[in-house]
Amino acid sequence: MWSWMRALRELELLNRFPTLMQVWQFLLLSEKNLLKRRQFHTLAITIGVIHAAIWKHHWQCVIEGNPWSLEAYLSTVRSQRFDLGLNFHDFDCLA
Repeated sequence: MWSWMRALRELELLNRFPTLMQVWQFLLLSEKNLLKRRQFHTLAITIGVIHAAIWKHHWQCVIEGNPWSLEAYLSTVRSQRFDLGLNFHDFDCLA
């Protein structure tokens, strides 16, 4: 759980998703008219980046026997953020 919150902070999304329950509600499309909102795709990509980074580092722990590294995980999140052009400065407009 703390990995999600650290990544949300890294991506400046804590205003939009202050709790993990709100992340799950987003993933379950439980917000009314969510798909019609302009920012849906942007938010879906950023949540996907976090999920993919957790999954990647989870399997490095399981298969390769490496210990979990928060810094390596956050480095992956940062790398994907910039590879995908997700240079966000202010997510207040996404609230």
